[in-house]
Amino acid sequence: MKYRATVLYEDKQQPRPNELFSPHAFVLSAVAAVEGYDLSEFPQRVAMLTKVIDGRPQNGVSKLLTAIRNTSRIAGPGMLFLLVDRDRIAEHVGLQKASQEKDVIAKIRGRSDAPGHLSVHFLEPNLEGLMKTIEMCRGPVAPLRKGLIERDTYLNKAAYGLSAGIRDCVRQQQPSFGDLVEQLTVRCRAS
Repeated sequence: MKYRATVLYEDKQQPRPNELFSPHAFVLSAVAAVEGYDLSEFPQRVAMLTKVIDGRPQNGVSKLLTAIRNTSRIAGPGMLFLLVDRDRIAEHVGLQKASQEKDVIAKIRGRSDAPGHLSVHFLEPNLEGLMKTIEMCRGPVAPLRKGLIERDTYLNKAAYGLSAGIRDCVRQQQPSFGDLVEQLTVRCRAS
């Protein structure tokens, strides 16, 4: 199947057959919100979006960085997007932790066989930071314990239960995440 966009996530997937990877569900629901869909329509719209936007957890930064060597194969005729935690990615590409975002992106793109088909986006500082941002924007309280089950439960609840105002706040507070959502929305509208 040829997707218009593929999103690689550094995170690990909890093995749950027939269930969408929760960070991807949240991204797709954010795209549905930008497109103007009503909250009650999100489950159907997210299901439709899975046919044009693929989401692939990579189980770690090292595997994600290895995967982008094959950007052209993974992206196919579409575009490859990375959503990666900002807190430690610079060190993984041989830079200082406090390096400029543009320098980190350049290093990542330098590992790609098709840098023109690769778009890099960061969570500040990480996935737990995204969940805290959702909470700060008046979403549900983020889990205290860091675990896959807690993460999945929280992000699935957030994917299908947040108002447009909360989603707008999250995109504003996490600008790189917001840019990812905007770019994916544009790709969907172009079809």
